[in-house]
Amino acid sequence: MYKEKERAQVTLQSIGDAVITTDADGNVDYLNPAAEELSGWELRRAQGQPIEEILCLVDDQTGEPVTNPVRRALREGRVVGLSDNVALQTESR
Repeated sequence: MYKEKERAQVTLQSIGDAVITTDADGNVDYLNPAAEELSGWELRRAQGQPIEEILCLVDDQTGEPVTNPVRRALREGRVVGLSDNVALQTESR
């Protein structure tokens, strides 16, 4: 079991796509380096934060916040995609 967990951790650390995991309440458990770079958050600061703090999505036409797909996926128990015209607002906002 330990080897499998270690292998998964190495994979997540080296993958080029941003990966964020949360607990069932939508609080951040993990960010890989790509997610840290994209969001502007370091893992140690992001852990335990609500996903909306790390993955702040806005309509790129209006600047208005959009419903976070992670919250929706957790609530509905299914895969949820993003609509068009969505942008990530980073911590340096």
